[in-house]
Amino acid sequence: GASSGLGAPIARQLCINVPTAHVILVARRKEKLEEVAKPCLGKVTTVALDVAGNETEAAIETMLRDAGGIDVLILNAGKFIEKQTLEVDTEQTRHIMELNVMANIRIVTAVMKLDHWERKQGGGHIMVTSSLAGRLGTPVSAAYAAAKHALHGYFASLRAEMALTQLRVDIVCPGPVDTEIFAASDRPDNMKSIPLTMPGSLMKTERASRLLLSTMMGKPAFLFRENWVARGLSLAVIYLGQYAPNIFGLVSTLLDPAMMSSYHDGQGFGGWGFFGRLFRPIFRA
Repeated sequence: GASSGLGAPIARQLCINVPTAHVILVARRKEKLEEVAKPCLGKVTTVALDVAGNETEAAIETMLRDAGGIDVLILNAGKFIEKQTLEVDTEQTRHIMELNVMANIRIVTAVMKLDHWERKQGGGHIMVTSSLAGRLGTPVSAAYAAAKHALHGYFASLRAEMALTQLRVDIVCPGPVDTEIFAASDRPDNMKSIPLTMPGSLMKTERASRLLLSTMMGKPAFLFRENWVARGLSLAVIYLGQYAPNIFGLVSTLLDPAMMSSYHDGQGFGGWGFFGRLFRPIFRA
C-alpha cells in the first residue's frame, strides 16, 4: 500500500530519513510508485502487485532473491467502505475482508516462511496499519471495522507466538486522516460530497505519517505495541471507549442516535447539524 493514502508519505519519509536502507515499494499502480520513489535518496525498488491476487508468494520470492532478505515489513494495504450494514451484500464484505485482512496475512506468512524469520534472534519487525475502528465499532462501516478488529487479533497472537525470536509487531491505529481513502471508498452516491468526519478531526497526512514512522522507530519496543494517532474528539472517544467502556456505553446512547439522524438527513457526521441533534435532548430537558 505504498502508492497512496498514508503509505506514500511513510515510504517517502523512510527513504529520505534512512538513505542506507533498500526500500521496496509495493502497490497496484506502478506509475504512482514511481512518483513516490522520485525524492528517495537511497536504493529503491518498485513492484506492481495486486496483493489481493494470487501472485503474492511468487513476487515475495523475487523480492527476497533481489534484496537478500527483509528486515522490516510495513503492511498498509486496505480499503474503506461507507454503507449501512443492510446495504452491504456478502460479496462486498468478502472483498473488504480479503483486501484488509487476508492479503496482509498472506504477505506476512510468505515473508516469514520464505525468509526464515523463525530463526532470526532479535530480528524481524512488522508494522501493520489498523484504525481506531479496530478498537471501537463505528456506524456505516461495519465491514471495515470487522476487518480492522481481525487484524488486532491476528497480529497480537502472532507477536505472542514469536516471543522467543523477539519479533517486533507494531499495530498503528490512525483516526481520520486527510487522505483519499474517503474519496476512494464505496459510498452511496448521495453522500459522496458529505463530510464523514466531525469538524476539526482530520489530521494532515504528513503529520500522521511522521507520527506513525516515529512510533515504528521508537524504543523500547514494548512501549510501542499499539499506537493511536488522532486528534480532538476522535482521540477523546477512543480513550473513553477503552478505559471507561461502561461510561462510553452511556454516552453512546446519546451519540449514536444523533449521528445516524444526521446521516439520514444527508449531513453525514461532519456537519454542524450533528451537534444540534446531539444536544437537542439536553435543550429540551
